[in-house]
Amino acid sequence: MQRGRLVPADRSRRGLLVALAFALVAGAVLTWVDAGASHGTPAVVVPTFTAQAEQAGPAPVQARATLLPADCAEVLNGPVDAAGLLAQPTGSVAVHTVLGVPSTSVGLLERMNCGYQRNGATGGAGDPMLQLGLAAFSDGSAADEQRLRNVAAERGDTLAAAPIALGEAHAVLLTEPARTVLMTAYDRYTVTASLDRGVFPPAQEGPVLVDLVRRVLPNLAPPPAAPAAPPASRAMH
Repeated sequence: MQRGRLVPADRSRRGLLVALAFALVAGAVLTWVDAGASHGTPAVVVPTFTAQAEQAGPAPVQARATLLPADCAEVLNGPVDAAGLLAQPTGSVAVHTVLGVPSTSVGLLERMNCGYQRNGATGGAGDPMLQLGLAAFSDGSAADEQRLRNVAAERGDTLAAAPIALGEAHAVLLTEPARTVLMTAYDRYTVTASLDRGVFPPAQEGPVLVDLVRRVLPNLAPPPAAPAAPPASRAMH
């Protein structure tokens, strides 16, 4: 009997063992690749809204004695609050209202500033990540002239400027080193929305500001008072 020589059954058994070992190694490699991919850099969360919220449309604006809302809590129109727009946890963003003084020389009748910042932030982290400047003017020409003056005042810091289609409003998006600014004139109003760099990826900053201003514009002009009904005519007998 010769030693060291494999019979056919031994060869089949060894081939089966080699195949099983190869399959185990391949499976382990695929599992490691999948695990590595799942632990990669997490995607930045951007605000998303349900179809129901998008189709809801602007909420009805109540008649008021002033041209602008009395408080920044009344500025945003619709079902999404500031925390939702900024992709922050619900209730984690506070707003601070500052009322300005009129300037009749340029037709400015009312103005206010809204600063949105994270609750509990202190020091530099307490600076507003989003600011809204609202103003009401004597007419549409005065509002648009002020918008153009505001754009010119930012020229030294502006890296890029692009016109934005926003319905009947006139709007321009300014890219600056530390922030992105959307300046809008609509009817007799101006809205200046400023978003700090780093809150969203650069490609998302413009769309976020446009969505924000779309939610502000319906809340600026209060509905006109309903005209008085004409007196009922009496039938002649």
